[in-house]
Amino acid sequence: MIGHPTFSRCGFCDAKNRRSHAGFECSECGWTWHADHNAARNIAAPGVKNIGPPCQPCL
Repeated sequence: MIGHPTFSRCGFCDAKNRRSHAGFECSECGWTWHADHNAARNIAAPGVKNIGPPCQPCL
C-alpha cells in the first residue's frame, strides 16, 4: 500500500482512496486531491485540535 488511506476532508478510510503516489480520490465522497496535501492535513489535525482556536490579538 502507498501512504495512508484516510481522507482528511470526510474521514473515510479505504486503501482504494490512494490512486497513485501523488493522487488521492475518496471512494466515499469522490473528492480528488493531491496526496501530500491530504497527508499534511491528517498529520496536523490532532495538533490543531489540542491547540484550540487562534488567540485574539491584545488591544
